[in-house]
Amino acid sequence: MNNRPRKLSLSEWDIRYSQLRREGLFEPAYGGPLRRHLVEQGNFRLEQLRFDNSGAALRLWNFLLTENDRLRQARANGDKIVGAMKDLGTVPVMAYSLPGMRAFYPDGAWWTPCLMECSDKLLQQAEALGVDASFCPVRAMLPAFENGEHFPRPDLLVCSAGAVCDDFSAIAQRLERMGHSILWWEMPRRRAPDAGEISCPLPGDLAAPAIQVDAVEAELPACRPGAGRTGGTDAG
Repeated sequence: MNNRPRKLSLSEWDIRYSQLRREGLFEPAYGGPLRRHLVEQGNFRLEQLRFDNSGAALRLWNFLLTENDRLRQARANGDKIVGAMKDLGTVPVMAYSLPGMRAFYPDGAWWTPCLMECSDKLLQQAEALGVDASFCPVRAMLPAFENGEHFPRPDLLVCSAGAVCDDFSAIAQRLERMGHSILWWEMPRRRAPDAGEISCPLPGDLAAPAIQVDAVEAELPACRPGAGRTGGTDAG
């Protein structure tokens, strides 16, 4: 028996949303019908996609598509905003452990053109900034920073170097040259400990060489406002 959720068009989701509401659907503060993202934000490609018919899928799409609104509200509330680029989870965890702090991934702006289709022209604007289609779509974050139409400018912008792709490293360096101050830290490529090498346990029943863990721990105290550039990588 096939128990996978049925795929719905955006129009079919209008009907499904009404049905879920009648059945007592619980929605978070960012909830609402999917169609509003097309009407209010111009996400025209939503009409071309197919969506799972579950309440969980609705919550996930609404969570993704309201991130910029939530960040603007956080700024209006006086919260500090940390942009974590190619961080893979370290800096956001530390940021959310502090009161009045919000973290997000500015490099996630690459998928905005995929939803906005031709309406926001971020990829074309990136080309005008000298970063053409020979680079990956993460280049969309350059004009997103410049035009300020997607997310508020972070109070602290942190970027890892080392175990990241060359495209992203080049794009982040261009962002810094455009006047956006970046605090860099080096993320070593994780490897299995060699025979006889001291190791440290990691979540998921994994292990890493203790020397790598020590290197990261030595750099992380620099990831705070006013600490300056880390010394591990000349990434600027």
